[in-house]
Amino acid sequence: MKQPQPVHSDKLEHIVEALRPLAVSISGIRGDESNVRRHSRRNIEAIKASLQRFGQQAPVVYVVQGRRKVVIKGNGMLEAARQLK
Repeated sequence: MKQPQPVHSDKLEHIVEALRPLAVSISGIRGDESNVRRHSRRNIEAIKASLQRFGQQAPVVYVVQGRRKVVIKGNGMLEAARQLK
């Protein structure tokens, strides 16, 4: 799997400066296939509408365990953001 890459700094003004080094591109992380919460198409559409209207207000949290980089919070937001590109 592709290693998460830091996001270019000119796109991070909305993130508190101390947290900017932790920001990575969503292309390098994956949703958790074992996540018990499944998002319907309708739910993803609602998340997309919220992202478009309000922007991302909460982080997508991912964990690195060895070589495994998996989202532990924000699987629906990750999917919606990917669909929005």
